[in-house]
Amino acid sequence: MIFQFYVGNCYINGNAVLNDRYSLIVDFNTNNNGLNAIVFLLNPSSTGKQNIFYNVNALEINDVDLTTNAVIDRLHNEIGNNGIPKYQTIGILNLFPYFDSKPSSINMIYGNAPLNTIQSYVNNMNEIDRILHAYCSADIYLAWGKDVSVQQNILNNAKQDVVNLLTNHGFTSVFYKSAMNATAFSTATMNNIINLGAIHGKYY
Repeated sequence: MIFQFYVGNCYINGNAVLNDRYSLIVDFNTNNNGLNAIVFLLNPSSTGKQNIFYNVNALEINDVDLTTNAVIDRLHNEIGNNGIPKYQTIGILNLFPYFDSKPSSINMIYGNAPLNTIQSYVNNMNEIDRILHAYCSADIYLAWGKDVSVQQNILNNAKQDVVNLLTNHGFTSVFYKSAMNATAFSTATMNNIINLGAIHGKYY
């Protein structure tokens, strides 16, 4: 069963049968400049799934898992030159769409066949393609962390697929945190994303 619905100011796209979330878009309606940010995480945590992703009565964005909430909160507090929040819309995408609080499950779900033959993964890349087309002038942030429990070849293949989609849509650089306690974001170009050793997912 595919689910697509609004929860307060959030738009969620996923598949309940596959246990997937493909995108989470939050519109704060606070900035007339219309600036957007798209963030890539590793995979959705199951922590907040019952609260927000399957309950259309939930209205609070802080019902999602801690990492997602921290990323949204951090970017929402970015202040633009006009003295108001820089981003009106923040989108959360993932290298892998499978809900689980243990990233090691990625190996089980995506490690037994080529990624482009797994429906869950194909759906995810199609959604990333759609979102990047819709938000073609967005700032791109990487926050997928460095989880040693995920097989490196699976991880690198997914990263390369995302880099290819970003390149196809005309993106030339991304922002990321090089250390957990970094107060400013670093930048990287498309050709060195795969080899970046320090992309932190902790935006606390």
